[in-house]
Amino acid sequence: MTIASVIADLKAARDKAKVTWLAACGLEFRCAGKLIEVTPGSDAVQLKVAFVTSDAEFDAKTNSDMDVKVVGQLKLASSKKDNPVRFTATLVAYDPRTNFILHWDKAK
Repeated sequence: MTIASVIADLKAARDKAKVTWLAACGLEFRCAGKLIEVTPGSDAVQLKVAFVTSDAEFDAKTNSDMDVKVVGQLKLASSKKDNPVRFTATLVAYDPRTNFILHWDKAK
């Protein structure tokens, strides 16, 4: 199971999405993407990241589809928009409505 296959399955038909979610929720994945927005907090940094699988997608994407919470690494607040980003995090939720968004916690 890769994050690319999880995303494809979660966007698929209802039964496939349910089974995939039961299997993937709470697991830790390595991800890469394009940094869209950085929101610093007092003890965490919230990253809005676009999941990409190619250079063409990287260049084209302007909206995030991943919400990543990074605790204890406040230096990330100075990260620049539109830069590549890699992280390891736990998949904790997803929102299939309107704009598909994966929610990550405990990112490193």
